[in-house]
Amino acid sequence: MSSYPNLSNFLAYCLLQAKELLEEAGFAKDGQAVVLGGALIAGFCAAACSLPFDFVKTRIQKMDKLADGSYPYKSPIDCAVKTFREEGALKFYTGFPTYCLRYASALWQICLVPDALVTSSLR
Repeated sequence: MSSYPNLSNFLAYCLLQAKELLEEAGFAKDGQAVVLGGALIAGFCAAACSLPFDFVKTRIQKMDKLADGSYPYKSPIDCAVKTFREEGALKFYTGFPTYCLRYASALWQICLVPDALVTSSLR
């Protein structure tokens, strides 16, 4: 079971909504500013929603045994609860700017080519 189909649908929806908002704000329809702005907004939304899960996954993958031979976390939920209690909610967003820019740049690159092809074929 993978989260990628759901995340890709979410990203596509965010991108379309962001582009519509930018076009309504007066930016040129199907212009590069709309594509770039839409990618930045969608990347922000995707990063905000997925980073806590990625953070917990990374903590689970990198955990070392304690002195008594046990592991610090029993499950991803245990990791999330302990992190929240001991370090606060903002800890889940460690590295957010980099994570956000990674999503935004990937979306911009992925969406620029299809948008350019659709726009040029309609002219």
